[in-house]
Amino acid sequence: MALDDFEFVIEELSRRIVAMYADPNLDAIPGICAVESPCEELYTAQMSDFIDRGERTEGESANDVTDFEIVGFDEETLEESAAVVIRYTIAPVGENLGAIVDSNGDVVTQLVVENPNDPVDGQMNLVRNNEPGLPWRIVTQQ
Repeated sequence: MALDDFEFVIEELSRRIVAMYADPNLDAIPGICAVESPCEELYTAQMSDFIDRGERTEGESANDVTDFEIVGFDEETLEESAAVVIRYTIAPVGENLGAIVDSNGDVVTQLVVENPNDPVDGQMNLVRNNEPGLPWRIVTQQ
């Protein structure tokens, strides 16, 4: 795996998360999270709540990565590693983050961010999985 593929990994995981919130579905979680991870636990609880309330998001878009750094992995080389820690920066999200809507499409909550014009820094702990198109899953995310 080429080093610059982590930009794709972070952006693809972001797209999958946005799609899951737009159409809440517990079956989407294995395409995002490692099995029995804090990520799986968090999204299972959140998606269950969304499903129970008949809610979803509208107008949310995936994140664009502007920078990333591999800060750790569990073997001597990245290619041998089954786990990796990535710090990343995403582009400013702007004013329109979308909204949580109910089953009628009525806005329940407008999504907001404190500083919409500032880049956002984050960190993901990832583990390998067997999906050829996206061989990493989230363990934790900050």
